[in-house]
Amino acid sequence: MHDKRQGASGRNPVITTQDGDRILALLQREPCYNTAEIKASLRLPYGASTIGRFLKLNGYKYLRVIESPRLEPLDKENRVRFAKRHQGDNWQSTFFLDESTFRLGSHRTRAYQRPNHRLSVPADKMPAKVNVIGMISSRGGTRLICFEHNLTANLFVTYLRDLKADADRLYRRRPYRLCMDKDSKHTAKTTKTYMQRARIESIEDWPRRSPDLNPIENLWGLMEKELKKLHITNSYHLKAALRNIWNRYTTPERLENLIDSMKDRMKKVKATKGAKIPN
Repeated sequence: MHDKRQGASGRNPVITTQDGDRILALLQREPCYNTAEIKASLRLPYGASTIGRFLKLNGYKYLRVIESPRLEPLDKENRVRFAKRHQGDNWQSTFFLDESTFRLGSHRTRAYQRPNHRLSVPADKMPAKVNVIGMISSRGGTRLICFEHNLTANLFVTYLRDLKADADRLYRRRPYRLCMDKDSKHTAKTTKTYMQRARIESIEDWPRRSPDLNPIENLWGLMEKELKKLHITNSYHLKAALRNIWNRYTTPERLENLIDSMKDRMKKVKATKGAKIPN
């Protein structure tokens, strides 16, 4: 039987408003469904590609699911308490510190190819990695420190001294505070002793399992995307690329909106009752 909705031109049928609402409602319940599963679940008369175009027009992209720390009920309660205590904070005078790891072999994961001439790149079973540590603020970022060894509390204090020197120059003796997670190296006795002697003020009640609250995590994601545009074959070039990208993204102009997002993050944490907030 001829599908009248398709018309004489042979164009794909247009999804009705009612079916569109059903599709969007289903994705709210089952966010991991692909277009074939949506079609089967709702018994839709449209092809999977038509559903895909509809979702694209509505702002959806089929992206990798991001894994995040599991939040227990107590974690959520602590996140809400933190947001309430700090909802009126002046985040402009805060440095956000964090570490991250980047691996060799960063390359584009997709490319236009002919089926019989597929692109191939070498992949090591245990690719070398480079660890980094840095701080960002509304006035800019500190240096990015790259290292390949395991980070201990003593080494962390050594790096923190260098980062503090950069922070002091950026703020020109004006007061600022430090924000970092509850990693064991950050809370070690060695670290606390140094921070007391150096008179570094810090936020003491940062909730655990809360990388989504730290704006520097967004910066790590941007750097990872930039690395995928490059073909890096050794750790020396990886370190150079990381420092170059870091310097480009940590200007006051680029960081202003990122730091300002803290007010919105506090509102979202309260609104979601402590659940992970959307990026």
